[in-house]
This record gives sequence, structure tokens and C-alpha cells, in this order.
Amino acid sequence: MQRDLVSPPVSSPSAAQSGMGALYHHRPGASVPHEAASPASSGPQTPYSRAVPHRPAVEGMRHFQPHPPPHPRPMSPVLAPSTPLTAQDIAALAARFTNKPTSQGYEHEARTTLEASQSEPAVRHALASLRSLYKTLEDHGHEFPHGRLAVPTVYHGLQEYHNAIVNLTSKLSVVDRRSCEVALVCCRLFISIETMQRDYVSVAEHYIRGMRIMHESATRPYLDARGNVIPTQNGDFPKIDSFMIKIFMSPDRMAPACTRTLKEWSRGERRRRREGGKGWRRGRAERSMGVVRLARNEVRAARVKARLLVLSELVLMHFENVSRLRPGSDPGGVVAERRVLLEMLREFDLEGRDGERDLGPYHGRFHLLYHAALKIAVTLSLWAPTEDLRALQPIFDRVAVVARLVI
Repeated sequence: MQRDLVSPPVSSPSAAQSGMGALYHHRPGASVPHEAASPASSGPQTPYSRAVPHRPAVEGMRHFQPHPPPHPRPMSPVLAPSTPLTAQDIAALAARFTNKPTSQGYEHEARTTLEASQSEPAVRHALASLRSLYKTLEDHGHEFPHGRLAVPTVYHGLQEYHNAIVNLTSKLSVVDRRSCEVALVCCRLFISIETMQRDYVSVAEHYIRGMRIMHESATRPYLDARGNVIPTQNGDFPKIDSFMIKIFMSPDRMAPACTRTLKEWSRGERRRRREGGKGWRRGRAERSMGVVRLARNEVRAARVKARLLVLSELVLMHFENVSRLRPGSDPGGVVAERRVLLEMLREFDLEGRDGERDLGPYHGRFHLLYHAALKIAVTLSLWAPTEDLRALQPIFDRVAVVARLVI
């Protein structure tokens, strides 16, 4: 019988649990697909680097060869921040979580990341990677240049990314509360790094692994078998679902395809008129119809994005309501709210099956990925941490498939 994903599942102590460490470790005997090969193929192969598929979209990145880092030293105990954080430090990092123009605030994420970086090498390396790659985009008009591996800031950013993965693997060799929190902090940075590079395959993998850690760590209140509210002990953990939604909500910095195409079409028509004389009108109707079709796709895409933005706002409000639940309170309103959201997502899913055909390859696939990420986040809301997530495997698989098509 297929799992009913609308109602929160009944928690059971005997439910299958994969274990936190297993999220980052390759299962013995399982095949490793070509896309799952780490870019650090010449360096030491860590379980985490084998688990996370790196099929970067940026040119030449698959040929990146890092310098073999020294063996990770034992992690130092968690220390209080030794350097006071300034508002300028927080604001500077908050502006680097995404390369997209956005009104979303990332000040909370910036503060917690900077605090963790003072005692955790994995976070420190990931933060250095983010800053280095962002500087490259700033220096080159928010686009990675051709031959980017020859750019020192790009190579340094990839080296630091590799070092972050190696150190995070070492940290997760002992799975405890702190290691899970550090993994979620790194997960946010990895998502930002891969989003900058438009590698949505790796973005999806980091998102799914982050959601698994959030679920098993019970970062929000949940319901037990009797429908009672169970408080969370990890409410201060990073929320990967909220962070991912904010990233999706940000508009693309690049101009819409129809805007760029109209400019190119206009320049091309002027050139043909100068060079071809009267013959420039030949084929003009066919060329203009192609631009009209593209413009219509852009209008449809804008309408779909507007619906997704409304759903995103409702989902974020739902997360706030879940976080306010307390033992003894009536969760009926939040449960009903979750059911309505899942129904809205189901209706959108049915209408969006032909999204790629109607909206064009990029917009249709990107919106399907956006929708699938929302569906995972809402479905896991109120689920007990002991619940087996194999019922969600079809959704996880769909995210991975759609992510490979977004180019």
C-alpha cells in the first residue's frame, strides 16, 4: 500500500533508521555512478566526496585537481567566539549567500555561519570558498569567465571547497549534536556555492542530505503516535528548507531570455537591412514569430513563478506556526494548514506536467525543481524523527532527475 503523505506518519521506535553518519557514507557494494565522481579525484577519496555527486555546470571544473591537503587534524573542542562579530561582517556575508538580487534577509544565516567558522575548520574552509568564488563573479560581471580554472580566485575557491568536504567527513566520523549542526551550516554554504555555479545536481543532493539531517535531528516540534506535540531540543539548528526556499524565491540576475533575444533580433534585423537591401524582408515573418513564441513562454513562466512565490510565502508561514507549537497545545490548525498546502502542491503538480513544453526547457524544469523542493519540505513537516523516509524516495528521485535537466 502506498504511503499517505498528507497525514503525519505514526512514529514507531522500530522504524528503520539509516543513521546520521550514513547520509554521507557510500554503502559498501553499491555502484558509484559516473556523475558521483568527486572533482578531487587525485586527492584522498572521502566518504562524503563519494556521496555528493559533483557534476559542475561551470566549464573546466570537472578537470579541477586539488593539491592533496594534509591529514585532517582532530577537531578542537567548541570554543566561545574569540573575536566579536561586527554588523559589517554580518552584512558582508549576508550579501554573498546568493549571486541573485534579492530582498530576502540572510543576516541570521550569516551570524551563525561566522560564529561556527571560529571553531570549526570545515565551516571556515567552506566560507573561504564562498568568498573566493563570489569575488570572481564580482570581478567578471557576475558571470564566470572562460578558462576560469586559470583564475586564481576560482582555483582557490575550489581548493577550499575540497578541503571543507574533507574536514566535514572527519567531523562526521563521530556523530553527535555538534557534528550534525556543523553539517547543516556547511550544507547551506555548499548550496550557495553550487547555486552560483548553476550546478543544480549538486544543489539537489546537498538539499536532500540536509533535509535528512534536519528530519533525524528534529529541528522543529513534531507529533507522536497519539498526535501529541513533542518539543524539539535542536530548535537552533540551521533550517535547510527555509534557506533553500529563500534561494529559489530570489530572481535571476540574468535578463529574461525573451529580453535578450529581442535585443539580438533587433540588432540582427538592422544588420540585415544594411547588408541585404530589399532582401532583408525575406524570412522576417518567420524570425519574428520565433521571438513572439519565446515572449509568450516568458509570460507563462512569470505567472508560474508568481504562484510558486505565493506558495513559498505560505510554506514559510507554516514553518513559523510549527515552531510555535508547545506540548499540550492543539495542533489541529497546523495539521489542517499542512494538508491544504500539500493539496495546493498536488494541484500545481498536475497542472505543471507539461511545464517543459509550455514554458520552455529551462523555465519548465527549474519550476518543477522548485516545486519538488517545496513538496519535500512540507511533507516532512510534523513527521517524527523515527519515521522511515523511504516513503519519500520517489520524490527524492524526481528532484535528482529534474535537477539533471536544468541547464
